[in-house]
Amino acid sequence: LGKDNLWFLIETNYDNWKKPPFFDDRITPCIKCMKMKGKSQVTFESLFNVFSSRPVLNKVENARLF
Repeated sequence: LGKDNLWFLIETNYDNWKKPPFFDDRITPCIKCMKMKGKSQVTFESLFNVFSSRPVLNKVENARLF
């Protein structure tokens, strides 16, 4: 957790102490969306919208869940 995003946690398949690969950086846009939404505006619908939008949504990873 960083000092600017203490109210949320985002997890990917990449080590958080390394820079994400340029071809699959989902964490940077996700953090940006969460900061824009703000803590007081988080709902199930808003989280679903963040996590199901590009480039946060990774169809390859989601296919593995089913």
